[in-house]
Amino acid sequence: MNDAEKIAALLDENRQQAIAIKQMEAQINLLYAKIYGSKSEALDPGQLYFDSVGESSAVKAEKDPEASTTKKSKSKAKGHGRAVFPDHLERELVELELSECERSCQACGEHMRDIGVDVSERGELIPARVIVKQYRRHRYACPNGHSIVTAPAAPGVIERAKNEASVYAHIATKKYADHMPLSRLEGIFKRQGFRIPKQTMWDMVKRTAELMTPIYEVMKAEVLASKYIKADETTLKVAINNRKNLQTGFLWAYRGKDKVVYDFTLTRVAAGPTAFLAKFSGLLQADGYSGYNEICAKNGITRAGCWAHARRKFVEALPSFKVPASLALIQINRLFRIEALLRERRAQDQLADEAFFELRKEIRLRFSRRVLARLLKTVGDMERRGLATDGNLLGKAVTYIANQKKLLEAFLLEPVFEIDNNEVERDMKHIAVGRKNWNFAGSEAGAAAGATIFSIVASCKAMEIDPEAYLADVLPRLETTPVSELGVLTPWGWANAEKSEALDSES
Repeated sequence: MNDAEKIAALLDENRQQAIAIKQMEAQINLLYAKIYGSKSEALDPGQLYFDSVGESSAVKAEKDPEASTTKKSKSKAKGHGRAVFPDHLERELVELELSECERSCQACGEHMRDIGVDVSERGELIPARVIVKQYRRHRYACPNGHSIVTAPAAPGVIERAKNEASVYAHIATKKYADHMPLSRLEGIFKRQGFRIPKQTMWDMVKRTAELMTPIYEVMKAEVLASKYIKADETTLKVAINNRKNLQTGFLWAYRGKDKVVYDFTLTRVAAGPTAFLAKFSGLLQADGYSGYNEICAKNGITRAGCWAHARRKFVEALPSFKVPASLALIQINRLFRIEALLRERRAQDQLADEAFFELRKEIRLRFSRRVLARLLKTVGDMERRGLATDGNLLGKAVTYIANQKKLLEAFLLEPVFEIDNNEVERDMKHIAVGRKNWNFAGSEAGAAAGATIFSIVASCKAMEIDPEAYLADVLPRLETTPVSELGVLTPWGWANAEKSEALDSES
């Protein structure tokens, strides 16, 4: 190798190292932002415009009022007055009176008359307390000695149960709705003079999940009967081999309208969603995971992608590739702005589903399709100019759109699809918060039990009902409720029944 070839080789090696260093810097910046930066993906449209045209062009554009993409509006800040207590809270009346001597007028000595009251309210918290229900079963004997009859035992969650259903409901809610580890709950009970060992509480949680399994199966069937399902998954550490090792399992969320159920699998292979969605044949929205492909092809499921995922990748690339990433984000944000205006129109005109879907399809075909065409052209230009390589963050964003193009375009023709999968991702945030408290599931059975109770908790949240009150009421009724009538005991069935009873009592 001559000197010229050596120099060329060294220069090429330097270029490759420079590219590698730039990619590593981008990854470090991304990790730093994820750890210490804002979790919001909201971006200032003005800043995106500034980044997309460059500093010199932006300075020039400031003189042109038509170059601005947003209008600043001055709105009066809302006050921070005291919020009133909800009407459903119990009121305890405390009458504050003047003494007899204080009711005499200091000017003339006459006795004062009551002319009204000034009312103010303060909240008071009554700490939870533990009581012991003592059941006295009376026995009756025949005076002639023929027989003795004892009153039947009160029904419990299990035979010869030591605790009422309210305790089971409380423990399950604290663990799966409030993310409280059982060891911490054991300490709280101890302060109240009520000792329940951690292992006993786990047995109670497991029993709760077992009892609620028939309800879970009804919930699952009703979700699968939906026309439109959103799906997502997240990791869940699981202890195996008697807690000697931790394995990464997966918790899947499937959401219909106001109905959500979770499913646990030990791996992320396609068998999980394939088994769960075996009887589903409607519309499915998920991220780009290929594990859904098999069941979608088999059942003729129409699938859509998630533009929030696509946007997130350009947001991650923004610090390292300001101009190209900003150009893409401006177009993506326009797609989201159209959707926001459609939702405002629906609320303003109080449109029913069919009318709204008809309007949304028309607007998407007239406006969103043109925005999407410009976006795809912008992304194609990045590829042709060599800005997006396989190793950099911009390349990952561009590749995602290229690979998911058909799924990302699906919302244009099917108006039932939302533009993103954020609703079910919010269901997953509940799991992410819990992981920071309890870290891992103690066993595969524990993870499966968690999926059942998480389904109850998430559905109660969607129906705006208290999961503890729901479980305390439903658990004792499961044994005597026929399978054909379990639908009324699902969170949404129970909520509707409660509303009907409230209306009947008012009338």
